[in-house]
Amino acid sequence: GGVSSNLVHVMKKRIKELEGIASGKDGEMKKLKSDTRVTRLNEMEVEKSTFLHEVRRLQREARSMREQLVAKEGVIKGMAGSEEEGANYRRLYSLYEGLTREHEEAKRKVREVHMAALSGAEERKVQDGANEKLRVALAQARGKATR
Repeated sequence: GGVSSNLVHVMKKRIKELEGIASGKDGEMKKLKSDTRVTRLNEMEVEKSTFLHEVRRLQREARSMREQLVAKEGVIKGMAGSEEEGANYRRLYSLYEGLTREHEEAKRKVREVHMAALSGAEERKVQDGANEKLRVALAQARGKATR
């Protein structure tokens, strides 16, 4: 019985030591979790991952846009043919853009004139109404004067 009771005592002592170590580790873990540096480090890891994902997405998008641009340049070059045709095309497109701007400006001026005409028509109606009142008042005054 003495060996087994000694073994039980040693095992109990060892269990208490291990529980103390585990408790210390738990305390350290709590400190680490509450440490703002660890929290910030975790946040930075998430940000890094997010940025990396976004960079890869933008790289794919840029690659796709470059491919589309190269394809469009090929179509334009095919349409333009020679350099002279390309220059003619650019001049023609420049004229088109100028005409478009002039057209938009003309539409804006037409709207301004239309608004001014509407405003003038309303002023004319008000003046006609005032003139009619004056005519009635004048006729009434003449009628009283002849009596």
